[in-house]
Amino acid sequence: MNKCLEVAEMFLSSIGRIPITCSPIGSGLINKTYCVEDALNMRYVLQQVNTEVFKKPLVLEANLNLLLKGFKSHDEGCVFPENLACKGKRMINVNGTYWRMYHYIEGEVFDTTNDSFIAGLASGALAKFHCQGKDVLLNDFQECIPNFTDFEYRLKSLRHALENGIPDRISTSKDFYLELRQHFYLVDSYLKVERTLPVRLIHGDPKISNFVFNTSCNQINSIIDLDTIGKGTVLYDFGDMVRSFANKSKENEIVRGFLLNKEVLFSIYENYLNKTQDVLTDLEKNNLGLGCSVVTLVQSIRFYTDYLIGDIYYQTDSEMENLVRARNQFQLFKELSEVKSWG
Repeated sequence: MNKCLEVAEMFLSSIGRIPITCSPIGSGLINKTYCVEDALNMRYVLQQVNTEVFKKPLVLEANLNLLLKGFKSHDEGCVFPENLACKGKRMINVNGTYWRMYHYIEGEVFDTTNDSFIAGLASGALAKFHCQGKDVLLNDFQECIPNFTDFEYRLKSLRHALENGIPDRISTSKDFYLELRQHFYLVDSYLKVERTLPVRLIHGDPKISNFVFNTSCNQINSIIDLDTIGKGTVLYDFGDMVRSFANKSKENEIVRGFLLNKEVLFSIYENYLNKTQDVLTDLEKNNLGLGCSVVTLVQSIRFYTDYLIGDIYYQTDSEMENLVRARNQFQLFKELSEVKSWG
């Protein structure tokens, strides 16, 4: 933790504060996140950026600047974390590692929820993000992770993993792959629709833990984890929100029974649609369900791919965790695919 305190001091010295404690927080699978407390009991969030995932970390700062500039003109914009600067920079390089720091946002953060009201609040916040983002100029946004929302690339990566991954993992999970590939045609269907949709500003990772609720859980305090903001389609964001919120279990839990919480699903759908009626095209509205199914299927593919190549992308605590995650997402995908009515 000494290094964390040293880095924290670099940021806090600009506002005349001294860090006292630093401890790990959060359930994110990519960056390392810490809570820092200063001598006046004020709290901050310190993050070390995973440069294996974000190979051009300064792109994150550039995109964030574009986001904040684009949302300034709105009276009731979405609330984002307030970055601290170190010598004018929101992202600093310390001996080859990249760090940034935020003021801590008080509130409640969840890994899962079975509460349709909470899900509806977050859905409304994402809808507001999409509606207000329609006027943001997208040309200068850069890819934070190459091919992040490219589902064709995800299939190619899986094929490469099956040919070059860990032989034992490939052979022992063959039955899962054979079941998984029966549904790849849906990815093709999604891609055909995607090519005809408007390109919009998306969050890129609107999972439940990226929404901070107030202590009464009756409003959103902030939308966080803005690393994946950029150009995409609302089908991706909406689908990923449903994938995260409507799962009764945690992603790394072994499947036992049904996973889909339909009350949460419909709350997300109704709140999102109500707040985006005047912004989305009919083609976008009519394919939200397809987005949910395929985004969840592709997340299963991503976990499975990482399992085959040795858990390079996602942090794991056990050898089988990514395969468990893949099976969990695949079960959720199958249940989403069986939803006949969204009203």
